[in-house]
Amino acid sequence: MIESANSIDHWFVESLFTENGNVQYYFSKIHGKPELSAVKAPLESPARLRKYFIIMLMEMMEKRLTVQLPQ
Repeated sequence: MIESANSIDHWFVESLFTENGNVQYYFSKIHGKPELSAVKAPLESPARLRKYFIIMLMEMMEKRLTVQLPQ
């Protein structure tokens, strides 16, 4: 899919899933447009891309752990 973060100017992310597909986050959440399922995202740097993914993955893990806790 993406060979090198250094070569990215614009790209599309339909959605990001956890390994079992239970949690779905749209990239548009970062840009404040949760109604969109795909966003053309101009990336200022590869570091910014990594930051977005780290934030999204942390949010997904937090949500999964919260859901799995017994009441």
